[in-house]
Amino acid sequence: MEKSDFKNGAASPHEYYAQQDKLVREYQISLEAMGLLRKKLAKCVRTETVNQFTHCKELRERYFQLCTDRYRGMVFPVGQEPLSRNVPGLIVPTKPTDF
Repeated sequence: MEKSDFKNGAASPHEYYAQQDKLVREYQISLEAMGLLRKKLAKCVRTETVNQFTHCKELRERYFQLCTDRYRGMVFPVGQEPLSRNVPGLIVPTKPTDF
């Protein structure tokens, strides 16, 4: 096996750009899915009016989860999963501090 000089273990520039193209397509698909979910949520809020907090809860929570996900729910090819899906700069306290 030849030595890889490219990111993600690609052996040639062609393989590297093919992998990058695949990642870009997956990200575009995840953004489109997020847009469809946003439209569903908007429709639910319009139709349910007063009861929107109970009837649209699942859609609202799923949309919030996608908004806080750094990769917007993207499905990664095998072997290219990120180490962390956390949003950079988001500070989550691990334990309460005593003041």
